[in-house]
Amino acid sequence: QIADGKANLDTANLALDNQMKKILASPTLNPKENLKISEMGSLIVNWLWSSGQYERMEFIKDRTFTTRLIPFLVAERQYKPVWEWLQRSCSTVCQPSVKEARLSFQKDIGMMLKALLQSEFTYGSGLESAMQLFMTSYKSLTLSSHVSIAITQRIHTFAGAYLMWAYASHGASAGVNDHTIKDFEQSVGQWAPRNMVAPYRALIDLCHPWTPKASRALQWISMIESSNGQLAKGNRQANVQIGLKTVEVLLAQGSTKDAAHVMKVIQTTFASEIGLDRRSPDSREGQEESTLRSLDMLLAT
Repeated sequence: QIADGKANLDTANLALDNQMKKILASPTLNPKENLKISEMGSLIVNWLWSSGQYERMEFIKDRTFTTRLIPFLVAERQYKPVWEWLQRSCSTVCQPSVKEARLSFQKDIGMMLKALLQSEFTYGSGLESAMQLFMTSYKSLTLSSHVSIAITQRIHTFAGAYLMWAYASHGASAGVNDHTIKDFEQSVGQWAPRNMVAPYRALIDLCHPWTPKASRALQWISMIESSNGQLAKGNRQANVQIGLKTVEVLLAQGSTKDAAHVMKVIQTTFASEIGLDRRSPDSREGQEESTLRSLDMLLAT
């Protein structure tokens, strides 16, 4: 149906999903290579052209469709359509008359950019290339006279958050060079929500592939402690992960005292996130014993 031009968006969605499941289910096939060989991305783009949907761009609002299509295009090294969709969408993002529609469409664009970066990391040239694509996208929109800084930031927030945690999880094994890490760290202040700039920069330092540093993280955790947890409001689980990573780095560097203090802050400030009941606080001795047990568990991992 797609090749004959008789498909609709539901049919195309199903075809993409079935093809991806088939490729991922095979124990012998290389997913990246077979996404490319399938030429499913090119087939769908040709159908979008022939059906007139490429020009109308309504498919951008179907996040499932774009998330399924982009991995095939990245595997085929077909970036041009995705960049065109991003640029055209951003140029028209202010047109919807209803505020809720504008915000929803901005998220559609942001999720499409996120899908591009996820696909580049998994099926393209890796995490470093994904970071470079992200920064290229931000600079391109910043220079555009059609898109405001606020909209550019909102669009990139979703994709930037994904890159942060991809870097935190895989940075040590992904081969990202120092120059790219530095550029990405400097870009954080431009696209990240204000309350996440400091923790994101702390996380970048903590997860550096060769020289992890805890100084920024210690400053951030001290600020959380001084604010009685108010600075971490709304991003509590993310801050727990930063705290635990800080403890890991400090222990690796032999800073057991600092690690114990950070763990105590985590247990006090994020009790519900780590399964402790703040309504029934331990005694001073009990808290110290709990902290030491937590450190023993981390040292054993």
